Parts: sequence; structure tokens; C-alpha cells
Amino acid sequence: MQAALLRTVYHHLEPGGRLIFETRNPAGTDLSDEGETGWGQFIDSDGNVVKVSGTRPTMRNVPSCTG
Repeated sequence: MQAALLRTVYHHLEPGGRLIFETRNPAGTDLSDEGETGWGQFIDSDGNVVKVSGTRPTMRNVPSCTG
């Protein structure tokens, strides 16, 4: 199912376009015991500085998925 979603997104993007998304934990709890850290930044095609940051989840806090 995820492959079909990504194929559809790919076909709707303009040449050179990018898919950017953010994930959220629906349980509303943190997935990491660590504070947020900066991972870097880049300038987008409109000249805006985009800062990238986040946390790395600890395996004990990651919900399991089956299917």
C-alpha cells in the first residue's frame, strides 16, 4: 500500500519536485527521550532558509506495527 501511495505522489510531482512530510505519533507521546537537535539547513527554490531538526526514537518507545 505504501508503494502505491509513493507512486501516485511521484506521478503528481513536477519534474525535480520534492515530497516533504512530517510524521506525528498519534498517541501523543514522545518517541524519544532526547531533546530536539538541529540536523542542518538548506535554501529552498524560493530562497527560504529551511532548518531541519528532530529527535531519534528509542526502540522501547516506538509503537509496533503489524500487517
